[in-house]
Amino acid sequence: MVKLLAFIAIGLFAIFSVFDGLDSVAQTMREHGEYQQLFTPWRLPEGFGIQLVLAMVAILCLPRQFHVAIVEFRDTADLRVARWIFPAYLFVFAALVVPIALAGLTQFSGQDVNPDTYVLSLPLAFDQPMLTVLAFLGGFSAATAMVIVSTVALAIMISNDIVMPLLLRSGLTRNRGPRDLSQTLLRVRRISILLLTLAAFAYYRAIEDGVPLASIGLLSFSAAAQFAPAMLIGLYWRGASRTGAIWGLSLGVTSWVIWLLLPSFTTIAWLQNLLTLIPSMNFNQGAVFSLLLNASAVILVSLIRPDKEVSSVPGATVEANSGLITLEELESIVGRFLGMSKTRKALSTHLGLPDLQPGVTGNTGNDPVRRTFACRLHRLRLRQDRAEHGTAPPGPGTRGGNGTVGPHIASRPVQSRTSGIHSR
Repeated sequence: MVKLLAFIAIGLFAIFSVFDGLDSVAQTMREHGEYQQLFTPWRLPEGFGIQLVLAMVAILCLPRQFHVAIVEFRDTADLRVARWIFPAYLFVFAALVVPIALAGLTQFSGQDVNPDTYVLSLPLAFDQPMLTVLAFLGGFSAATAMVIVSTVALAIMISNDIVMPLLLRSGLTRNRGPRDLSQTLLRVRRISILLLTLAAFAYYRAIEDGVPLASIGLLSFSAAAQFAPAMLIGLYWRGASRTGAIWGLSLGVTSWVIWLLLPSFTTIAWLQNLLTLIPSMNFNQGAVFSLLLNASAVILVSLIRPDKEVSSVPGATVEANSGLITLEELESIVGRFLGMSKTRKALSTHLGLPDLQPGVTGNTGNDPVRRTFACRLHRLRLRQDRAEHGTAPPGPGTRGGNGTVGPHIASRPVQSRTSGIHSR
């Protein structure tokens, strides 16, 4: 909200203070041919198509977007508000970015002013201290919010999908209670956040000074877009396999590193000399090549190595392509963090059953409503522990200062019990 208010204020300042209204903006654009080329809708810049695709895919695949849209999703009623407020939000920015950019081009022509700083430079140039402070707070708010959400979302994904499954399968946590496991989960996430932040700072120091923020953003968009081929192909083609998804993602990320990430380190001379040994591509070509290679690998490997319909849990009955598990398995997963007695009693009450029947299959276990209920059970336990002891261990479904959030922890082990790419 702070960012939106600051941007609106700067936009109105550009229209009515830098210029004399919308008519003056239009006249300035008509009098300068170079501005017409920049802002005329039918004169799209080179690479606009692939950049548009990357931006569309980023809405689904960026970790922070996934976190906000999926993990933090609570009520379907929120969709009715998001359907109009999000397009309105984008419309406001799209409408005001033209006069702000035009004001910056006219005021700072021939000066060494980075276009990324126009929002802050314009009020400074016109001696508007209050507006400058508002612009700074808006940019600072937007930047810190993005960093916080991104690092927390990535830390949750690293702990849930990489570190904790490896620890559980290795048997190192077999003899530990749920409280010890919760402390391990918290430490893993804190360390992940620290390492991610240090890695981002190291990249910032390694690249050339003055690189536009848009270039860094497109680089991250193209990295997140590598998840799109497996996700979209698997969504519409039942023949897509887990092996094909792994191969596609591996080849896509490898090509992204070689042709997009490494060339951004322009200050490292030996790396640039090494890159001369491979065919060179510009950003748009590299992005298209990596996505095409990714999608082709998903399709070809899926045709060669289709998934076998075999349960990943010994003794469990899983219907082919159904993604269903037993209540006994769900009870075992949630009970790992809450305790079996409390879990059994709570699930029985929620399902309206006098007692859980072991081995019963159906859509209960893999229902998002049930998984969310399991997360709420854990949050109830946290509140009880806070009331009794003043502290509470993190775990599945908690949401607080430690960054543990949402039903993703509960849904991950449930979905890992099913086989094939369709279990997602």
